Amino acid sequence: MDEFQGRIGTPGALTRKGSKAEATVPPSPAPTVQAAWITGDAVDARLLDRKQRRELLAELRPTLIGKEGLLSPNFDQNARDAAMPELRRLSRQQLLVSLTCWSAAYNSAAAYWVANAAQPYAEVLMTTNGNEYANGVITYQRGRGLGDCTNTDSWTWDGSKFHHTESTISELSKGFPGGA
Repeated sequence: MDEFQGRIGTPGALTRKGSKAEATVPPSPAPTVQAAWITGDAVDARLLDRKQRRELLAELRPTLIGKEGLLSPNFDQNARDAAMPELRRLSRQQLLVSLTCWSAAYNSAAAYWVANAAQPYAEVLMTTNGNEYANGVITYQRGRGLGDCTNTDSWTWDGSKFHHTESTISELSKGFPGGA
């Protein structure tokens, strides 16, 4: 890692520290993600019939049940059966699937998967902390009840997968918006 970053011999090196100035470390360009054009952003209930949705839901559940308090195995069976995933088309072959997976006093979040538009769905879990999706971006914002402490995250679709492109955490809020 030190060699890759050009840090060997500097105080910031992890293993081979030295007295060479940190200013000699070359800057690393931030990675860029080119957001893809999305074929259809709106929920399309016609993408799968009810039977196909139940089959997809049966595949999605094991990725949530018992994981960090999401959809516990004791979750009411009627509520499980009523919960149907929302579908959005990412491309002709791929769907974005979302399902509310946890709820608290002031916050809730959905899990988001990328899945094939037909069986085998081969779903891949992107996050269990998404609040909304629009224009190829899944976003999440969590705050206290007063809304003064917030965390945000974003995942951007590049045409083949979602990349975690933003993460912010406010410091201790001390009771006022934006934090201390």
